[in-house]
Amino acid sequence: MTPLALGLLMLESDPVYERIAVGDREGLVAAALRDGADLADTVRLRWGDAPDVIAAQLGIPVVDSDDDAGFGSTVVFAEYQARQTRIVLYRGAIAGLQTAVDRDARLSLPCPARSVLLAHELYHHFDCTGAQPPIARRHRVTLLTLGRWRWTSGIASLAEIAAGAFAQTLLRLPVHPKHLDLLMSTPTEAVATTS
Repeated sequence: MTPLALGLLMLESDPVYERIAVGDREGLVAAALRDGADLADTVRLRWGDAPDVIAAQLGIPVVDSDDDAGFGSTVVFAEYQARQTRIVLYRGAIAGLQTAVDRDARLSLPCPARSVLLAHELYHHFDCTGAQPPIARRHRVTLLTLGRWRWTSGIASLAEIAAGAFAQTLLRLPVHPKHLDLLMSTPTEAVATTS
């Protein structure tokens, strides 16, 4: 699947998907993919392309945790925590993902799954700390209109789409990282949580 097709699938899972005009959906995904790729190009020029080195240069603690952050049928591989500015990588979940990657002969990654997930979370850091609002808030949909009053919402899945494009571009991956979720042998949903 192309990154655009995967992005459209990711957008479909967004709680506000039905509120997004059909004609706007592809453009939103394309904008998120472009945002992630452009940011990766900028980051590579300034800090290089090694996620651990980038995090260290930015002073972002990276914690490799043995905790299980999953819940129900959801596996959490990593999360960016904005309040105390750190990235947590969950060893057990990542080891399972790496095993799935290693078993799949069709996928040859130039780096370990841990690096892909760390790069993904670095996007969230840049997105949350940049000069412009996070991508999920830059693109909004109207949920309710009462007279002149409008209740709008951001589109959270755009940040996940962009984070994948960031990791793909930064690490020169052959596929969008969403493909890694599809490798998991159990019917679980893999998410990278941003807090």
